[in-house]
Amino acid sequence: MLSNGYILILIWVGVIAALAVMTPERVYRTELVNGERVRRVTPLFAVVAVLPLVIWGCLLYTTAAADEGVNVDLGGVAMTIKKEIVK
Repeated sequence: MLSNGYILILIWVGVIAALAVMTPERVYRTELVNGERVRRVTPLFAVVAVLPLVIWGCLLYTTAAADEGVNVDLGGVAMTIKKEIVK
């Protein structure tokens, strides 16, 4: 079963897709590049569409890591630090 975070991501993708279909003039702009008309996504729409997905993805990753307990492998090299006892 999907967690709430994944459901939020799926809903957000659906909202963004509906926005792109219903209001293409706000999503796309037409530019003249080398004599050809090119249709590009507006920068604001790109940020609004992608940024929440990145944030939710990071939150889902850290939440899953926190659920694992003390033995979480974050893909790094384990380092053992030896402490000297100062007398």
